[in-house]
Amino acid sequence: NSSRRNRASPQNRRNDGGGSGRSGRSNSSTAASSKRIPRSSREARQPPARETKKEEQEAFRAKLQEMHNKSARGEELSQSYCDETLGLCVATDEWDSVLEVLAVMKTQGLSQTKSSYRACLEQCSKANNGASAGEILVAMKQAGIEPDLDDIALAVKTMCRSGSWRRARSLLLETVAKASVEGSVTDGSSGETAGVAGNDEDDNSIADTEPSDKADSNTTMSIEAYNAVISGMKGERMWKDALQFLSLMEKGHAGANNNLEKMRKEDKTAVVSSNPHPQPTLVTYNHALEACVSSAEAEQAVRLLMSMRDKGMEPSPHTFELVVRGLLKRSQWRRALQVLDLMEEWGVPQSTRIFNTVISACTKAREVGQAMDLLKKMRSANIKPDVVTYNAILSACASTGRWKDALRLLQQCQREPGVSPDIITYTNAMRACARARKYKDALELLEVLQDLGLKPDVYCYTAAIDACAKGRMWRKALELLSEMKDRGVAPNEVTYSVAITACGNGGQWRHAMNLLNQMREKGLKINVITYSSTISALAKGARRVRDDSTDGTAGDELWVKALDLLDQMKKEGVEPDAYSYSGAISACASAGRWEEALDLLATMKKGGPKTRPNKITYTAAISACGRAGEYEHALRLFEDMRNDGIAADRISYNAVVSALRVGQQAEKAYEIWGEMCGRKGSRNVTSRKNKGASKPIASATSDPRLSPDIITLTDVIATLERSEGAENRQRMDEVFNEAVERGIILPADSLDSTWEVDLSGMSIPVAHAACRYIVQRALREVKGGRPCEDLLLITGVGKGQQQQAHHDDSDLDREENNLSAAEEDEGNGPTVDLSPPLGLKGRGSTSLREYVRQVLRDDHDPQLYSTIPPLSQGTVKVSGKVFQQWADAQT
Repeated sequence: NSSRRNRASPQNRRNDGGGSGRSGRSNSSTAASSKRIPRSSREARQPPARETKKEEQEAFRAKLQEMHNKSARGEELSQSYCDETLGLCVATDEWDSVLEVLAVMKTQGLSQTKSSYRACLEQCSKANNGASAGEILVAMKQAGIEPDLDDIALAVKTMCRSGSWRRARSLLLETVAKASVEGSVTDGSSGETAGVAGNDEDDNSIADTEPSDKADSNTTMSIEAYNAVISGMKGERMWKDALQFLSLMEKGHAGANNNLEKMRKEDKTAVVSSNPHPQPTLVTYNHALEACVSSAEAEQAVRLLMSMRDKGMEPSPHTFELVVRGLLKRSQWRRALQVLDLMEEWGVPQSTRIFNTVISACTKAREVGQAMDLLKKMRSANIKPDVVTYNAILSACASTGRWKDALRLLQQCQREPGVSPDIITYTNAMRACARARKYKDALELLEVLQDLGLKPDVYCYTAAIDACAKGRMWRKALELLSEMKDRGVAPNEVTYSVAITACGNGGQWRHAMNLLNQMREKGLKINVITYSSTISALAKGARRVRDDSTDGTAGDELWVKALDLLDQMKKEGVEPDAYSYSGAISACASAGRWEEALDLLATMKKGGPKTRPNKITYTAAISACGRAGEYEHALRLFEDMRNDGIAADRISYNAVVSALRVGQQAEKAYEIWGEMCGRKGSRNVTSRKNKGASKPIASATSDPRLSPDIITLTDVIATLERSEGAENRQRMDEVFNEAVERGIILPADSLDSTWEVDLSGMSIPVAHAACRYIVQRALREVKGGRPCEDLLLITGVGKGQQQQAHHDDSDLDREENNLSAAEEDEGNGPTVDLSPPLGLKGRGSTSLREYVRQVLRDDHDPQLYSTIPPLSQGTVKVSGKVFQQWADAQT
């Protein structure tokens, strides 16, 4: 027994940490139990799959010391106590202490039995030490103790948990192949181990996550071992190996091991099992599905799921959840919906959780309609939605600005039994309102949630401040920022960014710069979005400085600050993007620094994809050139934009028209008007590179997004009016007629009539063209046999201190802030800075009323004389009698 014990002792392990089926060290190295393992062998040993915890080592040393103390006191030690201590030596890789334990056992008259090896395997399993578990199996064979199937299954599971699933698979298949030839594997009850089988501990005592679905351990390998192998495969995304291994189990292939055929030839009398592998369980299929999912092979997972019923296996709700999660990782939400329908078709119970998973995927894809349909489906199936359900759909509403749906869902959530909206629910509803520019609704929600006792967090405050930014409520934004600090809610980078945007939209560049400095003082990371928001604030402030001489800021101060911020970004390693440069170019444009704007544009073109000029950039640069009178540069930039594959829009066209107005290029402005109206064959402009040569700006288009608007009309009319000659007057009339036909001016649904027209909201040049149009329209009525009436033109009585509204920059604001033209121009109709036409001097201080009277006289032959009614000082009147006489004089 002593000789056998020494041969089988754990110190006779393989130096390479080998697995079963390979020979161990030579028996000559174990002649005496007192001989210690050479240090070179200990150092050559492979490390365990998991680092032994310090606490485990301390527990082992305490156990070993306790054993020595009991032995020294003469206490009797049990076999199980010694086996447990021996197992701790192996599991914690304290191999040098093995001899100490064996020596104590010898003094107690105890020896290594099968239970000793089982105890070692159990301790290795607890420590996930797969390498040592494999060595124990080798030691057992060297001691003449054949491991039974339970021993091998325990070692296989331990190896898999430690990441050695390949060794585990080889060991398992080798064992099963041998069992299929021999009929069974000895369970340790042979003559060599007789009397010790009763010491084997039941395998159920071993902690394992698998269900107890194994077959008889004396004749069939445990299904848990197979499941452990497939589970190990999923950790390394080896989906093909997992499916092959599953197929092997399904088919019961007796030739799983390459040596099986050889065994048959050597022993023709061997009994070979027709099905040596256990039948896969639901756990097996789930592990295989997880292997496919972890390998991003969602379609393979779907195929396996579809085949389960044909193989007599009913999928569980968890099985479907695995497949759905795999599909959603690949953003295949439509396929996930099909799997959800299949779940219903097969009668598998559906849960709130799986619906929430699919709804969340739909919301990430901004498929709000699908998410809503799933909510209806939940209710029809009597599956109760929870707050997670509502929050997921509200998140999609927030991303798409569907504020009405968001508020409706919030009300449903409030009425849902057992469901209470939380801070996330209200925050998402606020975000939806903010995105739709319903800032008042967003701020009302903030008050509601506070009244309900909910405490706003940083995300809630950020949504509220963002709503203020959309509503240009910079004071309220700063008030909320101060409030959250007072309540101990620390603003984050996004909070400061939207607050800076709010200040920028309100033209408060000083506050924006102050907030940026606060971020720097607090050590917050300033990203490209925050910098871009600050530069945009400077650009908008520059426009306000340009238009408001009472601001007190030097006109060229802000564009310098914008360029300084660009330099600061580069110093801090923050790469400016197209929006950063666009803001700086816009600031330069407001200060008339067109050369600096072109330099920035050139820098952008030399950068990477993030700095590639976009539509906003080109439009800002065109405006910079146009403001400085460099219309040829503006035209060239317009061509460059189109050559870069960037489609021009109405804002870009308006920037070019504005440049042509400043450059007094009436013919080219007229051509671009025709371009925007979709007229072909007459749009040729001269580029600076090739003066005298005509080059088309773009092909004619009828795209409604490129149709001219009131800004286009104002600039084109102003340009034509400044120019001398009858041809330009005729073009002005033609442009105005087209504008009326398109509903740009004098819309048919207005209160105006042929004989009474309101001109009070028009700029000087547009009013000029309108007078000519109105007179000609009335003349056609009279010529057509209609009775002549008094012609009334409503002008108002105020002085016409009208200056250029700089609508090209207003367009840029709309593009940057995604505002509609109606919101931007509300109550602020465009006006133009013009020099007096028709010899009328000092028009800048002339009332619109007097200017209209002048046009009626000077633009018509014979002259049309008008009066001012005593009771209506803001109206110009041409009496019916005077107009009839004038009409009769027309040939």
